[in-house]
Formats: sequence, C-alpha cells, structure tokens
Amino acid sequence: MGGIGKIEKIGNLDRRITLRTNTYTKGASGEELPGTPTDVVVWAKWEQGSGEETIMGGKDTAESKESFTIRYRTGMTTKWTVIYDSKDYDITFIQELGRKRYLKLMCELRT
Repeated sequence: MGGIGKIEKIGNLDRRITLRTNTYTKGASGEELPGTPTDVVVWAKWEQGSGEETIMGGKDTAESKESFTIRYRTGMTTKWTVIYDSKDYDITFIQELGRKRYLKLMCELRT
C-alpha cells in the first residue's frame, strides 16, 4: 500500500479545504458561459512543497507547489480548484493512493 501509511490515522487529515468546480452553460449562440461554482468542504492533509522565484519579461514571479491529501472522491479532475487559507490553488496532478482510499492533489498557488 505504498505511500498511505502516514495518513491512516484520521487525525492526519487536520485541515479544512474547499474544493471548487466551475460549471458552464451554453449561451444563445452556443458559447460557454460560466455558471455558479459548486463548493465542497473536506478534511485534508496539507504538505508544503517547493517554492521558486523567477524573473520573466522583467516581472518577478513566484511559484509555490503544495499538496493536499483527501479521502477518495469520484469525479475529481484538474479543472477543480483548491481553496485553503484564503488562497486559490490550481490542481496540476491527481494521484490515487491505495485502492480508492485517498487522492493526493498536487497544486500550484494561483497568481
């Protein structure tokens, strides 16, 4: 069961995060229009990852990579957003841990 031993204890899922999925509807001429987002609040294990500052086009940019481990949910995609500590994170990769036991969401802080 590689990689899930440390989250077996329920106490390790000790952060509240919001998972947000955006919905879209079709407009009169067929264009996609943003609908009302759907939020789900779940318990998660937060792991701070790496951070990097670069200068691109004369502009200072910062990149922060973090991960959140949650109980398995069906339908999760990288189009969802994680909101934690009043910050929005884009999900870049989803890794299944165990057999439909947990999901590890690799994220980047949205700038």
